Amino acid sequence: MNQRRYRTPAEYEAAKVRIGSNEKFKREFFHEGRALCWVCGWRPPAFLWNGRTWNALHCHHVIPTCCEGPNKKSNLVVLCPNHHAIAHRLGRNRRDGRWVYFGPKTPDELIRTLKEIDQDPRAWEARQAAETATLLASEV
Repeated sequence: MNQRRYRTPAEYEAAKVRIGSNEKFKREFFHEGRALCWVCGWRPPAFLWNGRTWNALHCHHVIPTCCEGPNKKSNLVVLCPNHHAIAHRLGRNRRDGRWVYFGPKTPDELIRTLKEIDQDPRAWEARQAAETATLLASEV
């Protein structure tokens, strides 16, 4: 882990603890037979299965820890690299110097959202734009 990425030693130490517990949770999901993307069912190819298949899968916090989401198994989902990248684009914004989260609040909600995006990305994007315009208009 690159220490320069963090502003303070405390941030670096907190990240080490969080990443360590994510590895623990990933191993638990693996032993429960849930070592696949919970959205599309993708499993890592056999050549990546060298006893550490969870490295090809990503554990994602539904509510990010930077937005005070809990670092608990109930706030995590297992995603393939593609869905993990999309999940990171959902519902997080920086306001007044801190992160604010307004995306899916539960694993089921996140999985449903990612499946909707898979089915028809343009329709989902149009719906989001309309909802955002409605929210902005109500704030005025």
